[in-house]
Amino acid sequence: LKPSLVIPGKGSSVVMFCELLVKELPRTDLGWILGKHPERSFSKVLKKGRFVDGSWIDCEGTGYTSGYRATCRNDPMTFLELVKEQNKANYVDVTLSGICPYNLILFTTIFSSVLKSQFPEEATRATDKFDCKVVL
Repeated sequence: LKPSLVIPGKGSSVVMFCELLVKELPRTDLGWILGKHPERSFSKVLKKGRFVDGSWIDCEGTGYTSGYRATCRNDPMTFLELVKEQNKANYVDVTLSGICPYNLILFTTIFSSVLKSQFPEEATRATDKFDCKVVL
């Protein structure tokens, strides 16, 4: 899979995202597995100008029953300050900060409950296999 880069309107942050789309699993069950409330979004501010957000996707007409989108945003001004602190070239493009290993690691913040696999023994849905699509 190739990381995806989205550059919203002028003055916005560079964004890297990950989408998880699942067939035959309602949002409530996927929310339980992901450890996310099916009616709420997730947002966390991290250090050095990085932000992590998670939100539910409307899957109507896609063939999938539920989906979750996680995004990692970097503040361009903070990126330029970091480049200056590290004595790097000041002509480095801010979009380079959008797709990097550090942002891939940030997805563990959103999907931590799944990655830790800390489910009660009676939680059989967590071990079921589902037809899904992941876009990174």
